[in-house]
Amino acid sequence: MMELQMIEIYVPNKDVETFKEKAEEFKVINVWRTRTNDQISLFKVLVEKQYTEDILDFLETEHAFSEELHAFLYDISTYLP
Repeated sequence: MMELQMIEIYVPNKDVETFKEKAEEFKVINVWRTRTNDQISLFKVLVEKQYTEDILDFLETEHAFSEELHAFLYDISTYLP
């Protein structure tokens, strides 16, 4: 059975397009985007656990996002596509 994790990433709206371009480089199962207000968008990224660290490393080291970005990591027990 494949282990899944969900990364919730709050991205400033001014950085959304750049974030989306860079995020496309990662192997993900699905991505959902919600605009939470005029300043922030929430991305929910579903990934296999083995790819989580690559995405988190990107989020920590990408200087364009590091100051204003917030991320949360959750283990997923069930996913129905």
